[in-house]
Amino acid sequence: LKALHLNGENINQQVVFSMSFVHGDTSSNKIPVALGLKGKNLYLSCVMKDGRPTLQLESVDPKQYPKKKMEKRFVFNKIEVKSKVEFESAQFPNWYIST
Repeated sequence: LKALHLNGENINQQVVFSMSFVHGDTSSNKIPVALGLKGKNLYLSCVMKDGRPTLQLESVDPKQYPKKKMEKRFVFNKIEVKSKVEFESAQFPNWYIST
């Protein structure tokens, strides 16, 4: 997956994420969340592929998701560091999505 700034003819490819608070390991600076595509049955997950943690979108049953107890591959720990927000994979600590 790749995040880009969209303009002009690409603006129709824009997606909006929805963040759901879920159960997970909490600490003072980490909040467990699931990241889904708004209006779609797709969630970000982090899985092992070819020996490396890999970020992917997974289709889910809309009657089952989001839920408070998400499978660990769907859980990201939200961390705010100064002006950045990072999402650390709960399945693979030290693998991040960062803004």
